[in-house]
Amino acid sequence: MNLFPSEGERWRHAGISPLIILVLLVLSSSTYYASPAAATSPPSPPNLGTAIGFGVLAGSAVTNTGASVVFGNLGVSPGIAVTGFPPGDATGAIHKSDGVAMQAKSDLASAYNAISSDSCGSNLTGQNLGGLTLTPGVYCFSSSALLTGTLTLNSQADNSAVFIFKIGSALTTASSSSVLVKAGGDFCNVFWQVGSSAVLGTNTAFAGNILAFASITLAAGASLAGGALARNGAVTMDTTHLGACPTQPAWTQKMHHTFTPGPGCFYSPYPSTVWQRVPCGTPVNRPPPSVGHGVGDFANAGSPVIGYAQGSFGSVFGIMTEGDSAHSNPTTNKYYSLQLNSNAFTCMPPNGVSATCWQQFLFYNFATGGQLVVVYYLPGYFTNNLNCIDGTWGQYPNPFTGKTDCIKTGQSSGIILAEDPTTQLGKLTLSAQSNEGSSGTDSDTLCDGSGCNSAVTTGTLLSLYNHWNNTEFNIFGYGGGSTASFNSGTSLSVDIYEENGSGSLISSSCASTLGSYSTAEQNNLGLGTCTPTGTPLAHITFSESN
Repeated sequence: MNLFPSEGERWRHAGISPLIILVLLVLSSSTYYASPAAATSPPSPPNLGTAIGFGVLAGSAVTNTGASVVFGNLGVSPGIAVTGFPPGDATGAIHKSDGVAMQAKSDLASAYNAISSDSCGSNLTGQNLGGLTLTPGVYCFSSSALLTGTLTLNSQADNSAVFIFKIGSALTTASSSSVLVKAGGDFCNVFWQVGSSAVLGTNTAFAGNILAFASITLAAGASLAGGALARNGAVTMDTTHLGACPTQPAWTQKMHHTFTPGPGCFYSPYPSTVWQRVPCGTPVNRPPPSVGHGVGDFANAGSPVIGYAQGSFGSVFGIMTEGDSAHSNPTTNKYYSLQLNSNAFTCMPPNGVSATCWQQFLFYNFATGGQLVVVYYLPGYFTNNLNCIDGTWGQYPNPFTGKTDCIKTGQSSGIILAEDPTTQLGKLTLSAQSNEGSSGTDSDTLCDGSGCNSAVTTGTLLSLYNHWNNTEFNIFGYGGGSTASFNSGTSLSVDIYEENGSGSLISSSCASTLGSYSTAEQNNLGLGTCTPTGTPLAHITFSESN
């Protein structure tokens, strides 16, 4: 799912309802919406074989200008020319007419021919792909195809939905055009069979595997989530980013460790490695999470001080529904929070009075979207000191401790994301980073495979980087002590990973958060065993189920 910059999302954030958006899409003369009945039957994806691991595969040559990045292998056969690497970078191997490249080219030809036998569900000849919203199926152009603007592929909540485009001659995109795979879809299941050559214009953000009979050209700043696979001609790039299927994990880790230009809100679509500054939204009006309830959980106790932590779900099984106890519809799969929580520590807030401090890196998911935010806590501080430092700090009566906490959200919080239902938990990774120094930042970053978002604020407020030695991560309720309730048969494996401030792995161990300043929210899953893993032991992994 693409998280931020879709046209529909921008309309929704402006206050226009999804129903109005749908009506506008249907009535607009420039918009074509294909119903499921448009296709004769659900198509099957062609088998790319060994070509699936290639971000770039060419027949005659591969040519690059600038700092292009290819996630996956790069190959050419029967040609042997590969130029521009470096400065270009391929995360996989480079194969020049060797056995691997020859087999990949053979598999590419087989996949290309398999698409040729697919029956057309809809004929789009003469239509510009820009402005269209299409459902899964096979779409055909008897000659050339043009994309100007945005093409939206609505996967209808099916991550195995397949889109196939059969184009008789050339595929061309105008500058700054884009293809968005929405509603839980996977760009790896999008295929473009091009009868001659494909040209992606400047700054195009394209999605899907391009299988071209002749050549493929990616202009400056273009990105392709999928493989650029040319049977006979060359693949030419200019400061572009490409990502083969499935290479999202490598890209995700790179983005989690790529610094943003500074405080603010940022977005990067797969496979681009450049953070784009985006507007920060206003934090939603919701009960703030509280601390000190301590229902028991596992945390990763790192040594020495932690500078970076990441939480993810190694396995997800049996999730059908999830609801929040504070909301009337318990099966929406929309109300939950992912939380990376620090340990409690003694700090010196800005007014110089020593206090107990605590910090959270959060992703809230709710009915109309989601939000990343860094939250700073002074538990019981108002009660003890009769103030909350200044007007930028809020007061929160903590029902679990009977005291009033002081709370502040990061100055760059409030970024609004598209909805990520709990059925997509396996794709989500949340990371937290705290950097030392007067120009340091606290970063809260969420990636879901198709895009990464980051909310970054000045990191010197509580100086977490001097005191961080314990990290809790899990999926919890939406706030105010609520519970994320999963259907019976749900099973999750939780992974918490840590590094020091220099990016080196650190020794980790399982610790219980019971009785500490852990989150008040919880879920209805019972804890299994917790095991340190890795060399050195930078991870802890534990199971939970019902």
